[in-house]
Amino acid sequence: MADEVASGKTGTIDAGTGNSGVDRDKNFALLEGDRHWVFIKASVAINKGDVVERDSGAPFTGRPNDSNAILKPKLLGVADNDIAINQYGWVITKGCAVVRSDASGGGKSIAANALIDTDGGTGAGEVALAAGSDLSVIGVTLEAADATLADFVQCYVDIS
Repeated sequence: MADEVASGKTGTIDAGTGNSGVDRDKNFALLEGDRHWVFIKASVAINKGDVVERDSGAPFTGRPNDSNAILKPKLLGVADNDIAINQYGWVITKGCAVVRSDASGGGKSIAANALIDTDGGTGAGEVALAAGSDLSVIGVTLEAADATLADFVQCYVDIS
């Protein structure tokens, strides 16, 4: 429910009480509202914050995206926690999420209110400024990259 997503706090929080599995020691103050989730199996290890794409044609088996501007119908969601190989976990398909941004440079220039798509070509699972078609835009940033946590950005995603 939406009330359980929002931390309702500004500033610092007690260790381990954060509102995202990406980093439980951080307060991601922009996460609010309902989230839609899908239960998947990881064909390879998936890191928290990764954008996950379908693997091997199986409808709910995934891996970190490895291409730029993947079309939304090929994606499963954003991982809120690490998912080990051949294990099961939840990904966010719609709502506010903390997503890995392009650590090699392109993602560092992501500003607030920017459209994003996948950037798996330089780092699997990442997002960057959208350069593709409307079908590859997966969301909009709520803050600039690295504003709350290095190599991550709070976003509203809609992969459903």
